[in-house]
Amino acid sequence: MTDAAAEAERMMPSCRMLERGLLRSLASGLSAEEALLRMPRQGLMLYVKSAQSLLFNEVLSFRLREFGPDPVAADLALAADRKVASSADEQAAAGALGAGPREPGAR
Repeated sequence: MTDAAAEAERMMPSCRMLERGLLRSLASGLSAEEALLRMPRQGLMLYVKSAQSLLFNEVLSFRLREFGPDPVAADLALAADRKVASSADEQAAAGALGAGPREPGAR
């Protein structure tokens, strides 16, 4: 890994300081964890927040693909009065009308 990291560092543009520092640490023989912990906190947080965003987008894409845009049981939604309501609350409120969130898997 150290040879590949050293080669990647050489190929990395000089403006990519965070990435170059990470690759330099890996090339020196540090583990991935040790290399990440040597990064400045703000740089590390950038990677953490990017990973969180990627995970959120993947979960949301799956949810939309599987259940569509309408609320389903176990969803949380922002109600018109700006209070967070679970789909169970909405289901109870809409029960008399026969309307409400669909169960997961219902199409």
